[in-house]
Order: sequence, then structure tokens, then C-alpha cells
Amino acid sequence: MSPKHPQHWRWCRIGEAGEVRLGRQRTPAHHNGPHMVQYLRVANVMENRIDLSDVKMMNFTPDEQAVFLLKPGDILLNEGQSPHLVGRPAMYRGELTPCFFQNTLVRFRANEGVLPGWALLVFRAQMHAMRYKQFAKITTNIAHLGAERFAQVEFPLPPVTEQRALLEAFEAHESVLDAAEQGLKRVQAKLKHARASVLKAAVEGRLVPTEAALARAEGRRYEPASALLARVLAERRARWAERGERGKYKEPVAPETEGLPELPEGWVWASVDQRRSQ
Repeated sequence: MSPKHPQHWRWCRIGEAGEVRLGRQRTPAHHNGPHMVQYLRVANVMENRIDLSDVKMMNFTPDEQAVFLLKPGDILLNEGQSPHLVGRPAMYRGELTPCFFQNTLVRFRANEGVLPGWALLVFRAQMHAMRYKQFAKITTNIAHLGAERFAQVEFPLPPVTEQRALLEAFEAHESVLDAAEQGLKRVQAKLKHARASVLKAAVEGRLVPTEAALARAEGRRYEPASALLARVLAERRARWAERGERGKYKEPVAPETEGLPELPEGWVWASVDQRRSQ
């Protein structure tokens, strides 16, 4: 027994705490048939959430429907996933009825004395502790948990009253964490906007006084960028003439300024062609 758990808790295997079953295999033979029904697959099972945005259909015979029918309180876990997400669990709460499940998922149906919510809590904790990675069979970048291997994982089992109390306490803490997470997302969005604003201010010359403003404050003259650009272009043409090259001098392409924002005093728009050295 782990020293981190109370001494009076009982330990068992997951397969002893409830029924563990792998879903029905999806094959081309089941793509069509007289008993087409909705089913869940790994893409539908997020952590603590069933995503119904993309639900597929497959043919399940009446006998198969009796075996693979989902009931509220069933826990579904990703059977095949990346090693850090294998075993990702969510509780089916009757969001879609009738509904069945594919073999990319493992279903856990709690026995008497095990609250489904407690089982979900345990499975989430084990996933985050990478416990399932230790039991999974890993091929390339995919870890397969497997129903039999999953059933052998240890399961802490406190009395039902403690399960319920721990669930309520966890939900209270999680609601606080959820609110904090939403607040953090809002702050991150504001930071992103602030960074964009500072970048815009920098390239528009609004973060520091411009040379024109400094010269005016100090009562001195300065060379505006338009004059500097004209001087640079004149010197470039003079160097071309000194080289005695044949043909007509090719003027650098000027920028298309229509629609561009107004620049600070003393600035000028220049093209890459105007700025390159020759």
C-alpha cells in the first residue's frame, strides 16, 4: 500500500472495481448495414469531457448493441494515444442516446461500492502520473493500453462516504482552478494585444522622441530622412557614373505609398531597392 493513502483504504485491481471492456472493432464490413447507430471513438473522449462535434455511425447487430451500449456513469478511456495521453478518461452522462463505443476506447463500468465519479477521479490522477504508460504497449509513438493491462492497474478504494466527500472537495477546488485558468487566458489575450500595440508603436516612432522633436527642442537643425535618402541615391548614381558603365542608369524602384499610414515628422518611406548598396 502506498504511504500516501490512508491505512484504512482498501486496494484492488481496476478489473475488481468494475467491468472493463474494449469496444467493438471498426471494419469495412460494418460501414453499412441494417442497424446503423452512433458510436464514440478516441477523438470524442477528451479529459473529463465528451466531444460530440464529430460522431460517426456504424452497424451494430442487436446482440452487439446489448454488449456495447453505453450507460450513464460509464467511464471511457483512450486505448490508443500518445504515451502521455494514453488512458485519457471521461464519463459518459447520457449526452447521446442510444450510443455505443469502438475499440479505440476502453469502458469501465463501476461495481457496487465504487462511485463512477470516484473512478473518474482516480483515472485522471493516474493518467497525469503517467501510470498507464508503464502498463501500455508502445509502438512507434502510440501507446496501447489494452483492456487486460488496464484491468491490472491498482485502484484505491476508500469507503463510499469518503469517496463522495473527496469528490465534492475536489469539485470545489477544480471550480476555483477553472476560474483561474479562464482569468489567465484573458490576461494572456490582453498581453498579446499589448505586445502588438508596443510593436506597432515602435515601428511608428512613438516609443521615443523623434529626431525632429529633439532638434526642435534643442533649437538645432537636422537632416530629415527624405534628404538623407536623396543624398544616398545621388551618391549611388555618382559612383555608377564614375565606374563608366555602359547603358542607361537604372533608377531604383520607389515604394508605393498609397494607403500607407502617415509617418512621424522626419521619416520617409523607402523601398528595399532604394536602400540596398551598389
